[in-house]
Amino acid sequence: MRCTLLTDLFLILIADSVYDSRSRSLLFRVGLHLSLSWWDIIVFEGRIVETVSTGEGVSGEGQAEGEDSGEAKVL
Repeated sequence: MRCTLLTDLFLILIADSVYDSRSRSLLFRVGLHLSLSWWDIIVFEGRIVETVSTGEGVSGEGQAEGEDSGEAKVL
């Protein structure tokens, strides 16, 4: 439940592409109220960023692979 709340808050905070120190402070304060340590929040933040960036990279790579496989079928 705590991770779900923190994930939703984090995604709301990055939705406007403005994730600054105020947003991060809010995330840390909410995490501390949910009995998470600073280190847990930092690790959590990194995992979410990695997942979001990996998801964007996969969708771009999938399109490139689809185009290549389409060319292979034509040849």
